[in-house]
Amino acid sequence: MSHVVVKWLRKYEVNSRCEKEIVEKCVKEWLLVNCASCRGYMKLTNDGYYVCIESYRGVEELVQELMNVLDKSFTNFNLFILTWSEVINQFTNPSLYFTCDGFVETPFTFDLSWFHGQELVNDLISSLGLEIVRDYDGMTRIVVKVGRPYTVEKVDKAFYLISKGLQLYNIIKKVQEAEAIKVTLNFIQLLKK
Repeated sequence: MSHVVVKWLRKYEVNSRCEKEIVEKCVKEWLLVNCASCRGYMKLTNDGYYVCIESYRGVEELVQELMNVLDKSFTNFNLFILTWSEVINQFTNPSLYFTCDGFVETPFTFDLSWFHGQELVNDLISSLGLEIVRDYDGMTRIVVKVGRPYTVEKVDKAFYLISKGLQLYNIIKKVQEAEAIKVTLNFIQLLKK
């Protein structure tokens, strides 16, 4: 596995699903936990969310690198959380994949699907280090290249670019739906003549 999954958990969720002693320790330090909310390293961040780094064998260096960064405050974190809630799903915990080769990605999800013109959009935005990638099942994710080592600045840039990628995706889908309805209504009028 060449990536680490990072989730941001709301306080009430962690408080209700993890033992009180674990929650109290995670306020001050990273703790390896195995509870319903997190199976990995968890800590309360300066942004008010618990961050959970799910650990895998073979990426210990990446986990350590992320632990040194992810408990800091980020300028674009709230934008990321807000955009995630609007575009993906307000009831799912925001999560990202941090890869060993310096990419940060949203997971493939049913909330994001392939759209016509996606390759053309990628041709236009790829120079920004941003891409809207589709898998073989037609699900889509947002991918940004920030490079390694991960730093506060690079992760903050990833939050910003992922947020903007999600916003762009959302706008394109809404415009395509609106145009489809407009064309269909015009077509119906033609058929009625």
